[in-house]
Amino acid sequence: MTAAPAIAALVVDMIGSALDLRPNPGFQGGRPALPHFAHWDDEERARRAAADSRWGEMICRCEHVARAEVDEALANPFGARSLDAIKRRTRCGMGRCQGGFCTPRLVEILEARGAAPEAICKRGAGSHLFYGRIKP
Repeated sequence: MTAAPAIAALVVDMIGSALDLRPNPGFQGGRPALPHFAHWDDEERARRAAADSRWGEMICRCEHVARAEVDEALANPFGARSLDAIKRRTRCGMGRCQGGFCTPRLVEILEARGAAPEAICKRGAGSHLFYGRIKP
């Protein structure tokens, strides 16, 4: 990651020698900030929860992550496909309980979205949380 800006400058020089490159004055870098329940005051939290009940459902009580944030992380075109991916996008599982409270809720959400329990992974292929049922 630290070499990326230098590599980008080299690529621009290489392409620029063959093409006429000019800066785009209308370019807007970055991306819009994602809403985070934990950063809002009580009034904003109440307003959001009144408009959409998913903002009132706490999935991670340690990090104050609402259901709407998890849904957004999963619905994104580059959406989360593992528990660690959800963690990186929402901070679920990073609090004092280290996922003891939110992991079962995340599994329920993933199951409701059509994921089989055996397909749910912690960090990707080979890190499955479940390997079948013991009781029928």
